[in-house]
Amino acid sequence: MRSDLTGKSPIDFEMLKHYVDRIASSKERKGTLNWNEDEECLELVEYVTEKNKLIEDLKIECRNLKTAFTETILKLVMAAEFKDNSSSDHVERVGKFSSFMARKTGFSDRDCSNIVFAAAMHDIGKIGISECVLYKPGKLTAPEYEIMKSHTEIGADILAGAKSEVLQLAGQIALNHHERWDGLGYPRGLSGEDIPLVARIVALADTFDALLSRRRYKDAYPVEVAVEVLKAESGKHLDPNLVSMFLNDMDEIIELLYEDDIPPTKQYDLSQRDRNVNLEGDCF
Repeated sequence: MRSDLTGKSPIDFEMLKHYVDRIASSKERKGTLNWNEDEECLELVEYVTEKNKLIEDLKIECRNLKTAFTETILKLVMAAEFKDNSSSDHVERVGKFSSFMARKTGFSDRDCSNIVFAAAMHDIGKIGISECVLYKPGKLTAPEYEIMKSHTEIGADILAGAKSEVLQLAGQIALNHHERWDGLGYPRGLSGEDIPLVARIVALADTFDALLSRRRYKDAYPVEVAVEVLKAESGKHLDPNLVSMFLNDMDEIIELLYEDDIPPTKQYDLSQRDRNVNLEGDCF
């Protein structure tokens, strides 16, 4: 067997094709080409078969590693949800809405896939917040609210130093998803485009779905109310350009809601209920 085909480096398919063509052309000219009997051809077939099996085995291992990584992320998210007593459906939809908006704003397909999981970890820092604060049924006191706000930095600390692209994105999101477009958010008081785009996207997705979700302190609001809140918060809490894009694509957002069996077209008298939306407690 040729030494250039027996190394342990990855297959150079262009080189292999050139080698096969060279053998075939030479033997065809001589009238001696027989893949089933020729020793050199049999060696080549054996080599390709072995390498293809190796490639398939590596693909299986990669899939297994990716599955294990994904499941680890989801279990970590579930641990935080268990502590926060929020719905797993909520974080899954935040991931889907965020990935949808990321694609609309020009993120690569790879980043959009990563954002599905990274966005789901936006509140991972709540795992470090005391139950008496998380589960308090009434309005938080000022000191309690400061404790609650620390979940952003706790989440960033948990995810700090990660080498994975998903966890790096998740760290940006965890730290910055409560920043506000007008600079009145936390923890650093960033404003406008100083807030990472991925965090602005997740803030929008989280706000929208939080309004639609039932919590221990509120009922779920219908889509009509959620849309009105987004409009009211555009340029204040939320990036106005993202809000405009989101509302323009509401038909596709509704389709995502249908996937999760949320009735998106429930009629509602906005003159009553939307007056009672508690923006701080319900969304932010």
